[in-house]
Amino acid sequence: MDLPTVEAFVAVAEEQHFGAAAARLHLVQSSVSAAIARLERELGARLLDRSPRSVSLTGAGLAVLPEARRLLAAGERMRVAARGEAGLTGTVRFGTFSALPVLDLPASSRRSARRTRRSRCASAPPPPGRRGSRPTCAPVGSTPP
Repeated sequence: MDLPTVEAFVAVAEEQHFGAAAARLHLVQSSVSAAIARLERELGARLLDRSPRSVSLTGAGLAVLPEARRLLAAGERMRVAARGEAGLTGTVRFGTFSALPVLDLPASSRRSARRTRRSRCASAPPPPGRRGSRPTCAPVGSTPP
């Protein structure tokens, strides 16, 4: 059993239509149908009742759906953990024109860093001959450039 197969099952269960599920997953309908057939064989139970116009969950499908959603959520948590605590990591640099007094970029950057608690921000001095400051944010535990 793999996550794309489970994702196909959840999509069909939620959309109640193979074509709509395929469109949602950016797949062809035959791929979604094949994934559902594989999952049903692997689990040894029919998960969906199919009719020419609709799809509905069987009793087994109703029982499996919450577990399938939990499995997909666990897969997403694993992806986030693999990318680091903050999800995507790296440095973001912003610059503004000093003629834009409406935007206080250093303050906005600091507020964002406090909200996420995963980065910190600092204002760097402007290049020679320029006014203002350049905020620099870095992941917690690293040194801003």
